[in-house]
Amino acid sequence: MTLTHHPNGKNGFTLLEILVATIIAAFISVTAVAALRAVIGSQEKLEERLRVNAELRYAAHQIRQDCMNFYRSRDPRQTKLVATLDRAGGVPSSRIVFYLTNTLKARRDYPEGDLYEVEYFLEAQEPQDGAEVTEDSLVLMRRLWPNPNADARPAGVVAAVARGILIFSVRYYDGQEWLEEWPAERQDLPQAVMVDLATKTPRSNELLTEKMLIRPPRWPGSQPSGGSDLLNTPDTGTSG
Repeated sequence: MTLTHHPNGKNGFTLLEILVATIIAAFISVTAVAALRAVIGSQEKLEERLRVNAELRYAAHQIRQDCMNFYRSRDPRQTKLVATLDRAGGVPSSRIVFYLTNTLKARRDYPEGDLYEVEYFLEAQEPQDGAEVTEDSLVLMRRLWPNPNADARPAGVVAAVARGILIFSVRYYDGQEWLEEWPAERQDLPQAVMVDLATKTPRSNELLTEKMLIRPPRWPGSQPSGGSDLLNTPDTGTSG
């Protein structure tokens, strides 16, 4: 850009040159703002993915820990595992109830033993502001009942484990095949438990999954009843 020489001896920019410079500056500003917004949007999506994935992994860790603490007794009447499949919703979901041993108290100010009843299930919670109930409203719940009584109505402390859970599927290996349900009439415990969890990020709708194979500890000296080739999958979770 050159300065224009005027007859009165003063130098300056022409109106056209100033207009061109203004347009270029505005274009650079718009480009910079767009790039900054893209960076901020990518950062927000990454943080959201990390947050949702951390919540999903926490739910998987809690389920694994409880399953590893299955209460086992040589008297089958002292154990409990009841697993059903809820087919009422659009996607069937698992519901599992079992006894476990736990050293962490559910209620700080009340006397408790080390035997608890725990239950996992999906529950649709109504969103705020009167919005419609959607798949994002599904919450994985955990009910922990200290000193359970088989003759009493189920009770305990109910807490949300993870929100926005789309899939909660649990299968049970009896030594021969994988089952979707474990009826109360059975007097044994499964050799392995397969858990599938899935959720998605609210902004990008990215599907995140967690899959894990859990092998509960068995009585010393007990032997599996065959079919061990189906249990060679490492019991580690994977997240999509």
